[in-house]
Amino acid sequence: MPAWRGTWRVDLAGTAVLAEPASWWRGTYRFTAGERTVAESGSTGGWSPRPTPTADEDLPLDAQVLLLWLVLVLQRRAYGAAVAASVGGAVAAGSG
Repeated sequence: MPAWRGTWRVDLAGTAVLAEPASWWRGTYRFTAGERTVAESGSTGGWSPRPTPTADEDLPLDAQVLLLWLVLVLQRRAYGAAVAASVGGAVAAGSG
């Protein structure tokens, strides 16, 4: 379940970076500055997936950490929304 349905604009030390979903199915994100992709998120997979960022060498470490934090927040929101939807559906089905 996606955390958002469009793009977000992130300011990384004066550089505007657009954050957008790269894959709805895998829950990964792409970060672009202009036409250039500066970072992408991946996942370790399995039962406890953890994001694995891949960034350009030019991107400072503090900016990479900020993007990793953003992916963690967005994934947590998406998982929370998915749980709420499934619990709400189960409650609605059981109350009939």
